[in-house]
Amino acid sequence: MSLGQFTELYALFYNRNNFKDSYANMLLPVKILRNAAAHNNCLINRLKPPYSRSINPSYKLRDELTQNVGLSKKQLEKKLVHPAIHDFATLLYLYSRIVPCPAREHAFANVKHLFEYRMLRHKDFYEKNEVLKSSYDFVRKIANYYCL
Repeated sequence: MSLGQFTELYALFYNRNNFKDSYANMLLPVKILRNAAAHNNCLINRLKPPYSRSINPSYKLRDELTQNVGLSKKQLEKKLVHPAIHDFATLLYLYSRIVPCPAREHAFANVKHLFEYRMLRHKDFYEKNEVLKSSYDFVRKIANYYCL
């Protein structure tokens, strides 16, 4: 089943059964991030405005990041307007709630490895780019919360 079909099935299931707590509105950012990755879009090049779309982060995501990650509302307002950062944070948030434990732990171990080793392998290329460094630090805090 494709991610698009899963998204439609998920929304249909929650709408038909009148469940109150649905993540259906949060699946679109995950789908957009997946498509960008699948088509090799360079997400780093888009760290400065203008952004490709406007973002209105969900209350659930903002609340969790403020309470549990220790990010201020000002930090969230500044960084979550970036589509790739928002979509990645949403992906981690949803993954922690929807995916069963063994698969979730495996995926989060891969994310942890990505942030602790692979992204740092050539950090000297980006040391002078403050936008990239601050974005990395912001997303790393979110990844650490979900992946530890």
